[in-house]
Amino acid sequence: MGWYRENRNSIRLKIIFCIPGYSFSGKFLSCWTNLIQKLSEENIDWELVRGYQPNIYRVRNELVEIALTKDFDKIMWIDSDIIFSPNDFFKLLNHNVDIISGLYIAQMEDDHRMNMSQMRTKSRGDYYYAAISESGTFLKVSDIKSLNVFTVRSNGMGFMLINKKVFTNMKNMWFNPMDNKQIISEDISFQTRAKGLGYKSYIDP
Repeated sequence: MGWYRENRNSIRLKIIFCIPGYSFSGKFLSCWTNLIQKLSEENIDWELVRGYQPNIYRVRNELVEIALTKDFDKIMWIDSDIIFSPNDFFKLLNHNVDIISGLYIAQMEDDHRMNMSQMRTKSRGDYYYAAISESGTFLKVSDIKSLNVFTVRSNGMGFMLINKKVFTNMKNMWFNPMDNKQIISEDISFQTRAKGLGYKSYIDP
């Protein structure tokens, strides 16, 4: 059944949804509406923290700063171009690990991401996911041999659920660029720091 399904009658969760972005498609808003309706049915408390600026390092840090002024259990990151179902969120919640993500294609022919339901039913050859394996290479669709949860070195934060303690234990350095000569994205910087504190990044394919 999963952690949440087994404990839903004995716990009361609050989720902060952090959604960076300034424009949202009709498809995204439909997904969001369906999700918050399901949250109400499941008696899960939630709050939305949203903002935008061109510097992705800064906007993610600012959203966490706002979130940490509130009482909550987990932060759910959803990018404005992700298409999802309520069940996609509850699959992540059911695992009860510190960092867990869904998978999405990093870039398609038309420069748009593919939604999660399509990825479950279609083979896309060797298109790359927005995830880096433990061996340091980008995951490909053909690498996914089963639906079992597994760890990665890092994953894109387009659909990621994180326990509050990861942020509080990391202090305020969350998404700052890493101090080296190589340009590293904010999601990799965050997960590299989290790994240094003993947290693993999981994927539910």
